[in-house]
Amino acid sequence: MRLENIIYLDQMVTKIFYKIIKIESKALKNEIDDKKINLTFNDVHILHEISKYKNPNYGLIAKVMEVTKGTFTTSIKRLLKNDFVVSKNNKEDKRKKNIYLTQKGKLINKIYLKFHFRMITYLSQGLSSEEQSLLYKAVGNLFKIFDKIELETKEKEKLIY
Repeated sequence: MRLENIIYLDQMVTKIFYKIIKIESKALKNEIDDKKINLTFNDVHILHEISKYKNPNYGLIAKVMEVTKGTFTTSIKRLLKNDFVVSKNNKEDKRKKNIYLTQKGKLINKIYLKFHFRMITYLSQGLSSEEQSLLYKAVGNLFKIFDKIELETKEKEKLIY
């Protein structure tokens, strides 16, 4: 691949990443009546991950989000304080705490899903089935690349520490 193509792709991937964050944040703020709600990008994604499970607990969501339990607990405290989630003791294992979305948390997740549905619909709109297959393959490859880079970074961290 030519250098100018590499530079162009790098710029586009970076711009897409930041644009998604920016637009997603604006979409949430525009849809929420209560302007006092102040959620981080990470908070919204935690709410979304919680919504995917029947009885999610702190450890499970921290693992899925790929953060430490300590980091996750800090975020959850803010979400608990602002009534986006409730925490309950796990019935089978008293050492674990389950976490559930409140109505407020469910509303944020609904807005999040609506935004993502619109984004993906627009992305694939007007593409032939062959072009859609290429898009799926390209996005899948991009994800694999990020996994590879993440693994390499973790290996280098092990060498440093």
